[in-house]
Amino acid sequence: MQKNNKHIFLIGMMGSGKTSVGKFLSKQLNIPIIDSDSYIIEKLKMTTEKIFKNYGEKKFRIFENECLEKNLIGKQCIFSMGGGAILNKKNRSIFKKSKNTFLFQCSALTSKSRIKNDDKSMRPLIEKNNSEKELQAIWLKRKKMYKECATHTIITDNKTIENISNEILSILNEN
Repeated sequence: MQKNNKHIFLIGMMGSGKTSVGKFLSKQLNIPIIDSDSYIIEKLKMTTEKIFKNYGEKKFRIFENECLEKNLIGKQCIFSMGGGAILNKKNRSIFKKSKNTFLFQCSALTSKSRIKNDDKSMRPLIEKNNSEKELQAIWLKRKKMYKECATHTIITDNKTIENISNEILSILNEN
């Protein structure tokens, strides 16, 4: 399978740092970022929580794929994907074809700490009071798919946005 080097895909669990690092990288590389969750929220004019309630998780994953498909044709960009984007087979196929699919991996404790102050409407799959346990369960269900899709794994525990970005830039410069 020939690998595509055009786009940069950031995948991983919620709270792993994809969006924050993606925004920073976007400025450093002077290329646009597309955050799939924000894209869907803007398109449907409702919160993630309402989208899940009105359409269900399966339909949300289809919306994520539409975000990818629509924007793959354009110029190079960074895609910061929702944590569950890898559940869609079409998305996995896209990620696997790229030389630049970065899995952001961190402990459930790190994820919990990063998302504890987030608006609940942005994290419909976890409850605030039991999130570490739930995050670990979600990771275990998705781990194999994440690993199969990633060309690079970045451990994000105890690292700054700048550290993670520099790690990615170093990898991109090697390619």
